[in-house]
Amino acid sequence: ILRLPVTLLLMLSAFAFAIVTAIPLGVISAKRRNEPADHVSRIISLIGVSTPSFWIGLVLIIVFAFHLGWFPARGLVLPWESPANVRGAATQVEVIRQSAHHLFLPMIGLGTLQMAQITRIERSSMVDSLQGEYVKLARAYGVPESTI
Repeated sequence: ILRLPVTLLLMLSAFAFAIVTAIPLGVISAKRRNEPADHVSRIISLIGVSTPSFWIGLVLIIVFAFHLGWFPARGLVLPWESPANVRGAATQVEVIRQSAHHLFLPMIGLGTLQMAQITRIERSSMVDSLQGEYVKLARAYGVPESTI
């Protein structure tokens, strides 16, 4: 029960990452169908769906924690901890920043599969919608593409 808040924080941040990245990728991919942006989006989605999340996590840790040193490889700072308990933190904002810094790699690793699946679903839904009769009618009436 003690680990539940951290689990929920990680799960919700991974889901937020997936939604925030997947919807724009899917929309861009559908609007620019069979163009380079669509191909890149589909390749990212294919890699995200076919690669296990633990493998993505290992690669992220090796590249961004060990080789580049941008993120910590272990440890966790909880955003609700007192600044007195966190080394190098003078304010609560600094504690939250350190918490986000520690959660970034696990969030990307866990959210990649969800992001890839949502991107594929969003793209196929948008492509179906953009081929609908009402869209053809709107184009025939001269409605700008940005409005459609």
